[in-house]
Parts: sequence; structure tokens; C-alpha cells
Amino acid sequence: FNQGLLCLLADELYSCRFGTFLLSTQQEREALRLRDTTTSIWTYLNGYRSVLENRTFVADQVLLPTQSSLLRGVTVWPHVFLRWSAQASAVDIPCANSQVFVDNELRQPSWRLSHSILSLLAELNPPKH
Repeated sequence: FNQGLLCLLADELYSCRFGTFLLSTQQEREALRLRDTTTSIWTYLNGYRSVLENRTFVADQVLLPTQSSLLRGVTVWPHVFLRWSAQASAVDIPCANSQVFVDNELRQPSWRLSHSILSLLAELNPPKH
């Protein structure tokens, strides 16, 4: 997969749109039956597979960085952390231009609704301790 997938996962981790990332543990997700009442992000992403695939990927190829380069190249990931800054307009930020992200912007009201529904589900089905 390409960095578009990583950008999307970084966004969706905090959006509360998918049951995949809700709550802290799998046990809590199972107690609220989130698998039955929410959508998995993986199901959603299957519809965008062609956009999110890395066309240069070679199966069974092992990529091992040298130890000396492991920390030398650590920088802020501009495609996630700088894409909304004023300086980003001069840089090509594919994550901000992808149709997947346009679709997400259009669905923002549904995210709020999903969060409200999950809150109500939590009230109706409190976890059993």
C-alpha cells in the first residue's frame, strides 16, 4: 500500500467513524458488540484498494535498512503533520488531494452521528465487569 493509506489510517484513528479503532481494548469492543453495530475500516478501504495500492510493491522482497540509517533520517512526516499548514501549499501533498479524503470531508456530519450512536450504545450496553 502507499502513504495515502497511512494518511487515511492516521486520520481515521481519531475520527470515531469506524468501530475498528474505538475503545481501548478488544474486550471492550466485544462487550459492546461493535463488530455487529459499526463498520470496519478494512471493509471501507476495500472499495479504494486501487487508489491505495503501491504499484511498485514487489512480493517476497525483503527491505532491510542499514542500522546506521535507522535514526539518521527521522523527520516530521509532512504528508500527515504539515498538510494543513500554510507552507504545505508549496509542497505536493497527495493525502490532501486524494478522492478518498474528499469523500471523508463530505462524510464529516456522519462521523458526528456515528459518535453519538456509539455513545448511546455504550449507555444502553454498559460493559460488564
